Amino acid sequence: MLLDPAGKAGLAYLTAQLMNEGTALKTPEELESALGLLGARVRFYSGTEGMEISISGLSKNYEKIVAIAEEMLLQPRFDSAAFERLRNEIKTTIRQNSANPRAIATETAGKLLYGEGGTLSRMSYGTAASIDAITLEDIKAFYAANYSPSIANITFAGSPDQKRAVKALTALAEKWTAKDVVIPAPVAGVAAKTGTIYFVDYPNAPQSMIILAKTAMPFNNPDYYPAVIANYKLGSGSQGMLFDVLRLQKGYTYGAYSNFMAAEHQNVFMAQSSVQGSVTMDAVKTFKDLIGGYSEMINDEMLASVKNSLLKSKTSSFETIGDILGMLNDIANYNVPFDYVKQQENTINNITVDQLKEIITKHMNINDMIYVVVGDAKSQMKPLEQLGLGKPVLIQR
Repeated sequence: MLLDPAGKAGLAYLTAQLMNEGTALKTPEELESALGLLGARVRFYSGTEGMEISISGLSKNYEKIVAIAEEMLLQPRFDSAAFERLRNEIKTTIRQNSANPRAIATETAGKLLYGEGGTLSRMSYGTAASIDAITLEDIKAFYAANYSPSIANITFAGSPDQKRAVKALTALAEKWTAKDVVIPAPVAGVAAKTGTIYFVDYPNAPQSMIILAKTAMPFNNPDYYPAVIANYKLGSGSQGMLFDVLRLQKGYTYGAYSNFMAAEHQNVFMAQSSVQGSVTMDAVKTFKDLIGGYSEMINDEMLASVKNSLLKSKTSSFETIGDILGMLNDIANYNVPFDYVKQQENTINNITVDQLKEIITKHMNINDMIYVVVGDAKSQMKPLEQLGLGKPVLIQR
């Protein structure tokens, strides 16, 4: 998305989707059949900060699968009928998301955190208007300018040894022409005021979607993994305080969670839940109280429990090929050390209560967060004034 030109948000996303629609030598049906016979899957994706070609299949067919992936990458079909169909499918998704409280809350939070005009406030698939503005010639030009080995990494996990794995990729390395691609830094917008409730009206909604969020640190920041440890007992799963209080004790929701989402540019701490509409005010107060008072709850006993749980989960975190590939992608994308997982284990073992409290104060400060509520404004907006955060700001959409 960082490469999308002004007025054509979704161009990178749409280009990647179209790359899956056959090749110059194969129709979409022929491509699907060829991959099916090999027990393989090759898919192109594009998100906020990167484009990806995901290749998986039976090891015995490795060379044939790589050859098809190469054909898809270097000889795209760019079929006009597929282009129109995909544009309509994306616009359908956009319409569906405009009626989905979780999607509305997530998109609203992004606009508030990064500013309405900020690059990172946009969704990677664009808007209905920007998708309509994209032409097939735009797709071809984007592909020609930006699909380049100069900005690519290849990560591999599986049973073929390194010699065999690399040999099959030699032809691709020789044929894939490199171009100079400059990925622009995100343009910053004017962020919304923190410590404020922003309300999106969803008339007669039986439930309210609640998000508390703030910008955070990138994946390779020294504070990132300590922050993951700090968040563990707050909201990383069913053992978290948010889940325990909001679901098990109060019965407001099916689940409540918090986490750090880290990449290079788009880095966010977010706590969220969908609750019964009638308990919106108390649910927001519970989020506020638990996050705001979390630092005081950390003690040696709690930390020992967190360490034990995290070390056990680390043991089984890299058992699948997908897990290993994810680790390699982190190393390639974020320039972290090859032994970063071992370093994370060391951090778990050595972190102290005082260090956790410092991380919580620095990166999970309730006063630095925005509150987003999507629900029935007529019945739920006024009671939120009781929380001492001022009058909620109504967001028009």
